[in-house]
Amino acid sequence: MQQYSGTENGQLYQYIQNSTEEEGHPFAGMKDRCGLNVFAALEELAEQLFTTENNRAVCIYSHLLRFRQVTDYVEEDLLICAYYAARYKRIGEKRADFAWDMAVGHNNVQLRRIMERGISENHFHLYGSASSFHLIWINFMNHVGSGMLLEFSKETEKSQRMIREHYKSGYAEESIAAKVLKAALIRVCIVYKIWGLELKQEDLGCIQRMLSKKVRIGDGGFRIEMDEGLDISIYCCQIQAMLDHIKDLALLRGLGELSDYALLGAGVSQACEGERYWFAGERKMMYETLADELTDKTMSAIYYQWFYAYLVIKQNVRRQRITRKCCGI
Repeated sequence: MQQYSGTENGQLYQYIQNSTEEEGHPFAGMKDRCGLNVFAALEELAEQLFTTENNRAVCIYSHLLRFRQVTDYVEEDLLICAYYAARYKRIGEKRADFAWDMAVGHNNVQLRRIMERGISENHFHLYGSASSFHLIWINFMNHVGSGMLLEFSKETEKSQRMIREHYKSGYAEESIAAKVLKAALIRVCIVYKIWGLELKQEDLGCIQRMLSKKVRIGDGGFRIEMDEGLDISIYCCQIQAMLDHIKDLALLRGLGELSDYALLGAGVSQACEGERYWFAGERKMMYETLADELTDKTMSAIYYQWFYAYLVIKQNVRRQRITRKCCGI
């Protein structure tokens, strides 16, 4: 949380840790976990914000304002995936449908009935009502070899909205392009693992060089260490080949050309409506990883660390692209 100092973040963490021992406290549910971590916090937060209605997650109306505040920092889909993963842990309900609407509903029946009558309310948004970040992210995760990523990185860094984490001499802030490329590699590795696909030997070498070093977490957030002077562009073609291999498998299985390789095992038909289809693969990947971490733990610990790094990179880039000045007139 960048609005707090390292000392304040440490005190907040200590408060949450102590609160898990207090009966009736909102964080008390985490006391059964073997240690406090970000996935436990996501699970508890999601269960406080959502309930189930007609087999879909809806926001508890009394927590709607808090939900909107939280989604400034954590995307809606991640919270919903955490909620469904928590339900799988609690009652063994495995989620199979990932084609939910972009806009999260609420459980205020009376208000919904009023809105269903039809209201003439005319206004328009600039950028604010479009799911632009989700589309940009899926595009980058599937086309790491294109020049669009470098252009996006340069454009975003010119109008940097996030405060830099370190001011020490000799420290160089990592480019957005480098972070996104690492996220793309982490994502394809997790998808390979979830779908039970085999990695080639040369791909393992690429992973080892880019991701084998420790994920360092401290007051300044996280950073995946890379070899000094490493040119990330040399890995673009190799990562692109890894995800193109999954798309080739989809063609062989008669699934057609996928807009996102993660859709291979999402069980969603292309007849599904627009964004509900496009984002199902990302949702499935996040849900399966969260559900595994919360319950079975069939993956090795390194995958959960990579997934955490992936989420931090994604939320960091998302925050860069949220432009409140252009959200409406």
